[in-house]
Amino acid sequence: MLRRPLLIQQEVGGKIVKTKLVKQSKKPFVIGSSRKADIRLLNEDVVGVHSALEYRHPHWYVIHMDPTVEKPEVKIDKDSEFKIAGQTIKIFLGAEPKKTYNDHNVEAKQFNAHHIMVCAGNEVLSTQYLPMTQPYALNVGSEIKVLPAPTSGAWVETKFDRFTIKQRLTFKPLALQAPPVSLNLALEPETRNGLIVAIGLAMLLLLGATILPMLNKEEEKEDNQFVQMIFDQKMVKKLQQEARQAQSSQFAEAPKQKIDTTPVPKQQVAQKVVKDIKKIGISNLVAKISKRASMNALQINAVGKTADDLNTGAAMARI
Repeated sequence: MLRRPLLIQQEVGGKIVKTKLVKQSKKPFVIGSSRKADIRLLNEDVVGVHSALEYRHPHWYVIHMDPTVEKPEVKIDKDSEFKIAGQTIKIFLGAEPKKTYNDHNVEAKQFNAHHIMVCAGNEVLSTQYLPMTQPYALNVGSEIKVLPAPTSGAWVETKFDRFTIKQRLTFKPLALQAPPVSLNLALEPETRNGLIVAIGLAMLLLLGATILPMLNKEEEKEDNQFVQMIFDQKMVKKLQQEARQAQSSQFAEAPKQKIDTTPVPKQQVAQKVVKDIKKIGISNLVAKISKRASMNALQINAVGKTADDLNTGAAMARI
């Protein structure tokens, strides 16, 4: 059974110090000076546990531990407040929870769906609709439990550990079975942002599919004769062969010179030497010879030196 929530508010000097929301508490909600209290009262004169909030269906109750209080137990059926040691504790009662599903009494001919609801305590974990006669398969870990479809509109409960499976036959409108797609969804911010992101991703994929083949395409080799010669051995051999053929043809076409092997008389040789000497000149010839001799001659410092000197005697003797 769902409980009405409580909002507990602590005020000191008109200022809110602490606020707590109590929905479903299995233990009492403690108010006092104890460090373990849910709302701690900052006053040494207050006992550790001054008051407590406890739920007893269908109402909440305030239980005061102080014997001086006139009513030790007060039912909370509306917003209320009480003061403890100069501090104000306000309690606001929340709205009564509505039932998740209302009981319905319809004729059997109107049933068109098998309604399943899985609960854990007072919380609904999941709900789904199946065809009216289709059983419900529950996976409990080690095995699969098959629950047959109910035969009426009343809830049929089955418990597994801490879970409760509720089943009934119900009427599911056709509009809920296949809801139409509305164009107004495109105007909502979340849907619009999703469409923009999807379009952007599609454009990126299209652009990548266009650019990647261009990047992976091998570059064509330049039509360069010297580059091809490096990698083409056949071309190199062909050029070398053409060069040899051209060279041999040039030597074949050149006129052959006849060499005179007749011996020359010695008298003619002597006359030719005399003629060459006259042509060059005696003085020039002597100058060249002396220049060549001076390059190979020893340099002697003769100042203050005599022929009988130990260091210069050998050099003077050569001269």
